[in-house]
Amino acid sequence: MLYLMRLLQSTLIFVSLFLCISCEKIDTSTQEEIKQLIRTHSIPLYFQKDSITNFLLANRIALDSLLRDKHIIGLGESTHGTHESTVLNCEIIKYLVQFKNCKAICMESYYLPSVVANDYILGRISHDDPSIVQAGTVKSAQPFKQLLEWLRQYNKSALRKVQIYGICFGGYSSLAPIVLNFIQRYDSSYYSAIANNYKQLYDFALAPVSTKNITLTYAQDWSEETPLDSIRQWTTTTQRVYSHLCLNKNTYYQKADTFTANAAIRAAKMIAQDFARPDVRDKEQDNLWTGLARKVGFSAYSRNKNIGLVYKYKDSCWAANTKEIAKELSADEKLVVWAHNAHIGRIISFNETKRLGYYLDVEYGNQYIPIGHIFYEGMFLALNEHGYSKQFHTQTPPNNSIEDIFYSALPTNPSFAVAFNTTRATQIVRHSPKLYIRAIGGIFTPTAQEFVEERPLNQFDALIYLRKTTPQKTFTMKFAP
Repeated sequence: MLYLMRLLQSTLIFVSLFLCISCEKIDTSTQEEIKQLIRTHSIPLYFQKDSITNFLLANRIALDSLLRDKHIIGLGESTHGTHESTVLNCEIIKYLVQFKNCKAICMESYYLPSVVANDYILGRISHDDPSIVQAGTVKSAQPFKQLLEWLRQYNKSALRKVQIYGICFGGYSSLAPIVLNFIQRYDSSYYSAIANNYKQLYDFALAPVSTKNITLTYAQDWSEETPLDSIRQWTTTTQRVYSHLCLNKNTYYQKADTFTANAAIRAAKMIAQDFARPDVRDKEQDNLWTGLARKVGFSAYSRNKNIGLVYKYKDSCWAANTKEIAKELSADEKLVVWAHNAHIGRIISFNETKRLGYYLDVEYGNQYIPIGHIFYEGMFLALNEHGYSKQFHTQTPPNNSIEDIFYSALPTNPSFAVAFNTTRATQIVRHSPKLYIRAIGGIFTPTAQEFVEERPLNQFDALIYLRKTTPQKTFTMKFAP
């Protein structure tokens, strides 16, 4: 009965949202107002696809106008797989580091690859270190590799080094050794108390699939066959370990360097966040109802399939991780967070969930500036339904989309940015209607819908527009000596 009530409730909510969204149409006069705003306040961006050495010089005035004195800068992308958006974000980061005292780069990435990338730009590992291949999974794009090289050179002479952080939990089996090795070295008595349980979860994740009868994903998730007692035990252990490390961090700072201690504490936090996911809690709460539902012919109820709840939890963790890093900066230092458009927007998103940008807006207000990316046409790289990288052509933007409005306003301009911080823009944004905006995830199929209804003028303080895109250029992480 509870399952049926939940199902009915979610259906009614969906129908209500659908009716509300479908009723709202943008009128012609509002479209013309937005187009005029674009024509009046557009800032040209000059760059060539594979020759970007003069980007900072050509765009210094535009970027100064756009970013001003913000403390937290959100850089978006409408898909993770376009070359031009990656180039622009990498170059904006260089500008922020070189001219605006940016010292922290937060990425929509798992934590472990970012630790390796960070070690590289800090000069802690060499170009031929075996672990360097991990750094490529932070952002497997050629411009990002060039950014890492640039940051490594910059840090050689910088008094205060720039660092890279992955803000996403996941891959607990890869993170557990970082925590265990740190505790064993700097807190041996505590290591004896927790090593068995903590190592057990690590060993379980690395065991051959045939011995566990489950399928592992990149994030080393568990399935319905994972023993419930083990999950309960590991959840408790991971929370306790993280709390213990936090309580004793000042002691660790005296025994180890701050960098090593913080890396271990963050790894412990990511593992604890992984085990506190909604689907882990549901495994216990919904065991009974899942069994009953299957007996009467219904599919298993799972909150993990509710994308709104998953993103709400995930983005709240990402925001907490970002704010924790920001606290380590001085008042005049900046932080940039690079993530998908869907994560960095200010307001509650299209699926009625609070995202990373919402929490940053609540915390920092006008000191946070989210900059979204949009493009009119072209190609992009994504994983297909079988998990293989594939190039896709984009769909034509619908008439009531922000992409079509930008194109219609300035059809011959290849790339430009528009900031929504003028008096007239504020008036338009205050009454901004819903518009379609392209939102392509990491996995894509030809039948997938590229566009969602959103309020992009409310979500972003500025939008960067590209007329045409090409697919992302991936690479193997190998650096020249």
